[in-house]
Amino acid sequence: DGKEVSEKLLIYSYFSGIYKESASYGGYPMYVEQNKNDGKPFKNTVGAEIKYCHEISSWVFMHPLITTSTKGEEENECSWLMRSQETLDYDFINVAGESSFDVWTGEITQGSTLIVTCNECSARSDCNYHGTCSTSGFCLCDKNRFGDHC
Repeated sequence: DGKEVSEKLLIYSYFSGIYKESASYGGYPMYVEQNKNDGKPFKNTVGAEIKYCHEISSWVFMHPLITTSTKGEEENECSWLMRSQETLDYDFINVAGESSFDVWTGEITQGSTLIVTCNECSARSDCNYHGTCSTSGFCLCDKNRFGDHC
């Protein structure tokens, strides 16, 4: 298909960051990785995705530019890099808290945990007392304080 494929080390910690609900995928919410500096969509980078895969009844973490196959082998279901146990749960945060995940590292590693938290605030303490919580649920940081939680 004309795509150049190169093998690289996959470092999952690079994908730690902010994911925002961006669309619906098969009736479930889909979350897309955002820029770590400002929490906004990437301009020149393709972000990773967290979405529900009906084919395997699991939540999956995937990246559109990362393939789980080489040399013409068949891709796994939904091109997952991480997948939850089978579930019909609509709430990904619930699933992450209650399920172990399989991780693709060239082979499948079972029983990994994934920590997911909601990035909204409801009180000044959620902003580390260095900002105020806006009515939309996000911290408005004091002067010279930065980040999602100031």
